[in-house]
Amino acid sequence: TWSDTVNITGDIIVPEGITLTVSAGTTVQFLALNDETAGGNNASRSELLIQGSLVIEGTEAKPVILTSTASTPAAGDWDGIRQTGKGELTLRHTTIEYASLGVDYQVDGEFSVSPTIENSTIRHTKGRGLYLEAKGGANLTASVQNNTIHSNTEYGVYLSASESNTKLNATVSNNQVYNNKYGISLEGSSSSNSAFTALLNKNQVHDNGSYGIYVQSRSATNELQILGNTIYACGDAGLYLKNDSSTGTFTSLIEGNTLRKNKNVGLYVHNFRGEHRPLVRQNTVFNNEGNGLQFEQYDNYYYYYSGTLQPEITLNEVHDNHGHGLSISTNQSATVVHNSIYDNKKNGIYLLKSNDVSHINFNNIYGNEGDYALYNNSSASVDARYNWWGAALTQEMEAGNNPKNITAHLFDIYDNDSKGIVDYSDWFSAEQPLSSMPISWIKTPANKTSMKAVDKIEGSAVAPIAIVRVEVSTDGGKTWEPASGSSHWSYDWTVPGEGIYLIQSRVITADGIGTQVAENTVTIDNSLTTTSGELTADETWSDTVN
Repeated sequence: TWSDTVNITGDIIVPEGITLTVSAGTTVQFLALNDETAGGNNASRSELLIQGSLVIEGTEAKPVILTSTASTPAAGDWDGIRQTGKGELTLRHTTIEYASLGVDYQVDGEFSVSPTIENSTIRHTKGRGLYLEAKGGANLTASVQNNTIHSNTEYGVYLSASESNTKLNATVSNNQVYNNKYGISLEGSSSSNSAFTALLNKNQVHDNGSYGIYVQSRSATNELQILGNTIYACGDAGLYLKNDSSTGTFTSLIEGNTLRKNKNVGLYVHNFRGEHRPLVRQNTVFNNEGNGLQFEQYDNYYYYYSGTLQPEITLNEVHDNHGHGLSISTNQSATVVHNSIYDNKKNGIYLLKSNDVSHINFNNIYGNEGDYALYNNSSASVDARYNWWGAALTQEMEAGNNPKNITAHLFDIYDNDSKGIVDYSDWFSAEQPLSSMPISWIKTPANKTSMKAVDKIEGSAVAPIAIVRVEVSTDGGKTWEPASGSSHWSYDWTVPGEGIYLIQSRVITADGIGTQVAENTVTIDNSLTTTSGELTADETWSDTVN
């Protein structure tokens, strides 16, 4: 047990089965640029080499400090803390400064460990601030909370799971991470059954030279929640997610973050291969030097693998970015519901590629300085009903003769016959405030319409918390049936016969509350002609049929 002031002149080795405890209020001073043992990882600098356990329990009133003896200390005066083996690592109210690295914690083997780094400061190192790596089948559960990690030459925080059957479960919460080369990085290897489950929550990440938060998924199944972080003034993307898993599924929830003034994209989701269906909800993204939100499926990468990128984007406010508000390039459909995308320097929404119908509904898309509110560069059609497009575009729509070429506002089949059509019908006449409550809308059939037949009811739904299901009633609320999907949902309906039907929908959220019911009325009249879809019986057309 160390206490008071401890002066270190060479490497300290803690063997397996031994615990080094440092008492509250202790100052540990490492003789600068000196190692009497001339050993370890750095023969010229003293270091703590932990194969057993290290427990440093400072307090707010009596913190522990590990520092250099130099009168003018500098990064790299001593080497830092390196820990391997099965032992415990606990750091609370501890400052580590002026080392070559802060904490390098690497475990290899089939055992479980739970390192804890809380209420501590790691600063002014010549390399990594905090580095946690599990491999060889280890099960690592890490708590990294309420720390200040800054002015490190490489990573602020780095977490990794590699090799077969390795598991990483990490909580990285309420940290200040700034002035590093990289902010927070999380990586999973491509090894079989190597996986991470991570919560990155309420961190302040800013002024890092490259990415604010960088996540790469290359293992079988990874689960990630990035919630309530503030990321700004970083040298590349504020938040970058890359999926490169050949067989696994990457599940991510990106919610409640503020991404601003980063040197590139605010949020960049990049899928090389494997399956990724990110849920991006209630983020505020503004004043970034690239696109606000960008989703990209990379083609022709290891041609024998396929990729699925299908984003669900709801309740975000995206404005004043120097690129597009939202850029999407994917082989699947995208769902963009109830967002405000405005005053970006380029297009509001740039749909570069899609092989299926994307659903872009109940949004506010206006004031973007590019030529188009929505640019559909794909051959697939776009369901863009029920949006507010701003005054100028709305005026052009309201002039009549729809559908038509909306000059210099929507790019689709009217501008290039190889592109898909943008269905902009049922537009709103004013901006729609983003809802703070769960809400569902019925899109098809439209309210107060008369039709020969209906075989499918479709709609949209959003909620600030997880949607468990959307339910549909076709009998005035007497019975309710689950729909398929959530932010874009559908329900296959077999109509009993002619008559007037009240169609209703509601959202059931994670707290079990059914929200206010949406209602549309439709009249089924078999004497009408079929305007789209499959004929259900013989028909005779005459005169003018639309």
